[in-house]
Amino acid sequence: MASIPRWLNPANSKAVMYAADAELQSTDTSTISVFLGQDFAPGWFGWIIPLDAGTCRVGTGFAQVQPECSPQRYFQQLENSYPQIFKDLKVIRYTGGTVPLGLMSKIYSSHAMLVGDAASQTKPISGGGIYMGLRGAKICGQIAVEALNEGDLSETKMSCYQKLWEKDMGEEIISAMAHRESFLDFSNEDIDLIIRFLSKPQCQELLLKYGDIDYPSHLAKKLFDFGPWKNSFLKVALKIADYANLM
Repeated sequence: MASIPRWLNPANSKAVMYAADAELQSTDTSTISVFLGQDFAPGWFGWIIPLDAGTCRVGTGFAQVQPECSPQRYFQQLENSYPQIFKDLKVIRYTGGTVPLGLMSKIYSSHAMLVGDAASQTKPISGGGIYMGLRGAKICGQIAVEALNEGDLSETKMSCYQKLWEKDMGEEIISAMAHRESFLDFSNEDIDLIIRFLSKPQCQELLLKYGDIDYPSHLAKKLFDFGPWKNSFLKVALKIADYANLM
């Protein structure tokens, strides 16, 4: 599948991840841990996802940066950064891969439409692709039925898929890419400051009321209007405008 988009598009931005299924004791299997730090996850994040009380998925990665070391080394640096958490980690198997990020300039051709990761239908913030892929599949199916009923599998007909996809999710993807790119400029101290700020009661209320894992722009807009946050958020807004002008 990875080779299919190459004859339609140049390579998109991507996140490179290295992960493992591992043995690690957890006292709370309902909580996912996220680790932010440019030392072990430049432009991305690390994670622990408990599967049960004794096993988990753990990983890290990098995105939109020139890596200073291998993905395996970043994984090791994540472990070294939190020795108390990972001291009893026993890896069962390693895995890894890449996730395309951002809108692709073309996801169709005559007789063909791309869906899911092949069409870069992923969330730029988290790399998740299930929701975006399902949205894309619904639109793709709609156009496929129309094309077959009309006996028209031309490139012009297939282009309707791209137009509807970008109308549905384009703004959300552009916004999320701009926020992700702004994250590249943050130092570890900047990240700590933002986390402390977002831990304040007023911010927690906004997070609980407007946070949406599938539409993070809703929360971003509310944070932009939030007085104490406004100045810090301005550079993100400027990046959104710049990114949109490139599309």
